[in-house]
Amino acid sequence: MKKEFANFTIEYTSDDLTYIDDLIQQFLTAQNKIMNFFHLNALDKKVQIKIWNDMEEYEKYIKSEMKRIFGISTEIAGWEVGRAITTKEESQIHFLSYKERLKRKGHSEDTLDSVIKVSIHEFVHTCHQQYNQYQSTLTWFNEALATVLADQYSDQKMVLDCTLEELLNGKVNYVRYYTLGMYMFATYKKDDILKLANNNELLKHMTPTILEEAKEWLTKKYDRSDVKRK
Repeated sequence: MKKEFANFTIEYTSDDLTYIDDLIQQFLTAQNKIMNFFHLNALDKKVQIKIWNDMEEYEKYIKSEMKRIFGISTEIAGWEVGRAITTKEESQIHFLSYKERLKRKGHSEDTLDSVIKVSIHEFVHTCHQQYNQYQSTLTWFNEALATVLADQYSDQKMVLDCTLEELLNGKVNYVRYYTLGMYMFATYKKDDILKLANNNELLKHMTPTILEEAKEWLTKKYDRSDVKRK
């Protein structure tokens, strides 16, 4: 089954019928907010979205596309549930259906809302890529933007117990990315965040400072919370 919209096409199966209308409605609402954040009046190309009801087929397809488009062999982590593949020529978003998502490592207790939010998360990556004209960006910053704009971890306590090396090597989980994103959105002007989104060399230079400032911000934030509860 497939539905067409101005900026995207979404392909799904009967497994998704109970939530597809809600997913599309929330995606449409988030789409406007995210495009406005990146000052995008229009997308370069229509996004092809597919919800997969077979995780083995999902993995097989992602590996083949990464090989075809980027010429690289890709291992799919056992926890992965979605991915955006965006270049100047094409724009794809893929994620697992709810029933398949529950089978992935660390996702057995996920709600339907998490399926909707991963679609929005991947759309943030798509818009970010268009905004910075398809340049590479540090992973932590990519994920910080996506997790905050998709509002994925607002129900969890923020944590930032990683080193700079761990952050740069992707050895942290998504709550840490979200925490860094929340720090930036709380303390930086939007234009300053967008400068980092568009300038990877500046981002590399600023990352050590951002990490240390975010740790200090988080400590003060929870210290104040403890005082209020007493």
